[in-house]
Amino acid sequence: MERVRIIRESRGSYVIQVYGEDHTLGTLLVEAIKKVSNPELAYYETVHPMEDIIQVYVKYDDDVDIKEVLRKASEYLLETIEDFRKRYLEALESGGGRG
Repeated sequence: MERVRIIRESRGSYVIQVYGEDHTLGTLLVEAIKKVSNPELAYYETVHPMEDIIQVYVKYDDDVDIKEVLRKASEYLLETIEDFRKRYLEALESGGGRG
């Protein structure tokens, strides 16, 4: 089964389903989309509380290559997580980060 499906595209409006995910990725993905592109609107919702499926809604003034937007958003998230990991490990090595 696909993990990500673009289920609707029309005049700058896109609906993307992501399977096996919940609010954690939904929030991060929407914020990354906002960071790497300039949507008129971007939000997500869960399909049903008992299902691990989120739907991301994105609207632009014009048509965009939504696959490219998702690729850039994914790269942004990976870079952000890697930066956090490096900073965290540096803090641990220098004696910081202890509770």
